[in-house]
Amino acid sequence: MRLVLLGGVVCVLVFMFAANQYLKGWSKHTPITRVVADYDDQYTDDTEQENQEMKNEGENDNNDNNDGGGGGWGWREVVCPSFASAPLPPFPIPLPPFQAYANKKGGEGGAEGGSSPGTNNIYFLETTCAITLNAKMACAVESAATHHPTHTIHLALTATHISGTDQMLHTLAALPNTHLTALHPNALLTPSHPLVHWLNHGSWADNADWAGVTLSDIVRLMVVCESGGMYLDLDLLTLAPLPSSQAWLGRERWDQVSNGAFRLPKGHWLCGNVTNEVIDGYDGGVWGSSGPKAMQRALVNICNTANLSTITQCHDLQLLDPKTLYPIHYKEWEMIFLPPTTTTTTTTKTATTGGGGVGEGDGGWWVPGPDTLALHLWNHFSAAVPLRPGDGSVLDLVARKNCPKVYRVVQNVNKLKQQLGANKWKQN
Repeated sequence: MRLVLLGGVVCVLVFMFAANQYLKGWSKHTPITRVVADYDDQYTDDTEQENQEMKNEGENDNNDNNDGGGGGWGWREVVCPSFASAPLPPFPIPLPPFQAYANKKGGEGGAEGGSSPGTNNIYFLETTCAITLNAKMACAVESAATHHPTHTIHLALTATHISGTDQMLHTLAALPNTHLTALHPNALLTPSHPLVHWLNHGSWADNADWAGVTLSDIVRLMVVCESGGMYLDLDLLTLAPLPSSQAWLGRERWDQVSNGAFRLPKGHWLCGNVTNEVIDGYDGGVWGSSGPKAMQRALVNICNTANLSTITQCHDLQLLDPKTLYPIHYKEWEMIFLPPTTTTTTTTKTATTGGGGVGEGDGGWWVPGPDTLALHLWNHFSAAVPLRPGDGSVLDLVARKNCPKVYRVVQNVNKLKQQLGANKWKQN
């Protein structure tokens, strides 16, 4: 019996050693593009060395020109100070640097047949140095990729590595039109851009409560304006193809635009105007001063109106109906996550408060209206509420249909947890 046990232990140790050697060889010799991002084979076997240099640069960027406000792009020190000292994730895979360009397939960002710069880029940006996404965020990415097969989906993280065992990110990396990359804000702009000086010497980091929000607002503006394309928040689930017009803004209410989803071509006239509003009108004590409020101020001036609810078009810029992307009002955010039996009384209220798209459906109590193309989850309020497959909630029904691969991963993980819990109970 002892010999059998000893033999079993030896076999396990040999297997673990072999697996470890295989993974080492895989991460060293297999281009990261095969696993994470296929950027036209521009990434080579030097990926590890190059990305380690990038990581070292990111760890040291707080020491360069650190004077005033954000100090030398010392954004990590403000937004995610623990990044430099954090250990690498298990089986770390370095991410290639973010880049948006025309690839071999044709148009910019991967569309067939060619198009204007940035037309077919969709950007999701994670700016907190997190090395993973939760299921709701992953669902947002998959849903956009599913409904825009000819677009390139850029999931750019400010972390430099991901874990080789992360099921969510590997599920997304396997999508044919989705790329995972490392986002370095200090590499997005030329040194002469006015936002460079503002970020280096401004007061954006003085208010710790909103510094992360401010950086997120600025980075999305920089990415879209410098590369062109569509930006989407990681708590926005796509239900249908988003508007094909080249310049549009989403709005939460008729009188309030949002920067949680917008599309602009490279160098659009709105970019310079919003940049000026950020620099001249920034107030670190006000949420969204550098984001939706800056856009709001720019539009009021350019569109020559004191009330944006009176217009749907400003020059070439389309202002979307609130129900297009925000069908459920933020005050009713809980109804997205509760089973229908507990939310029946809020259905009529939500339908009349500007959300739209609420109604009875065969599979549940809510279905999107014909003009509702996305569902915002209001992560500011709902961050702690997970995706629970099978609970019959709005989120459950929407996720099952629009991000089936992520949905399946969550189901499998839950089944595994249940099995492990059952086995533990039996042992006790």
